[in-house]
Amino acid sequence: MKNWKLFAFDFDGTLVDSYTCLSKVWERVGKYLSLKNNEFNNFIKIALKEEDKGDFLKIYDRSVHIKNALNKLGYSKMDFNLKQIVRIYWNERTYGTKVLPCSIKLLKFLKNKNHIITSVSESDGLPLLKKKRIKASGLAKFFNDIIILGEDVKKSCK
Repeated sequence: MKNWKLFAFDFDGTLVDSYTCLSKVWERVGKYLSLKNNEFNNFIKIALKEEDKGDFLKIYDRSVHIKNALNKLGYSKMDFNLKQIVRIYWNERTYGTKVLPCSIKLLKFLKNKNHIITSVSESDGLPLLKKKRIKASGLAKFFNDIIILGEDVKKSCK
């Protein structure tokens, strides 16, 4: 590691745990939608499955997961503000994300050694959102650069 000068890290799941909070995120969305009892619990289960499926298929637009979950509950023509629901989702996920215990220690160590530290992450599907989330985590101060695939650079190198 003596000769290494650049260290690049992914954000979600590497430096932070942004997944454990997902049940609470979807609970908040369900409350906003005023879903009750069994419908509320079903919505959370379905939304979590839709999100997993979407992430596997690289569909990061959370409005798709929300619509799919609501459709499965029979709300295909429900009058709701999808943009507001997506805002609630990302706000809850941003502030529900927890920095992993060793992340700050490691990043401080590398920064003190004058290494170049970069976060290279895939876009969350909304412009500038990933950078906002990185800043909200408090980790942005350690990075010399934050590169978002699909925003700052193209996703593929074809």
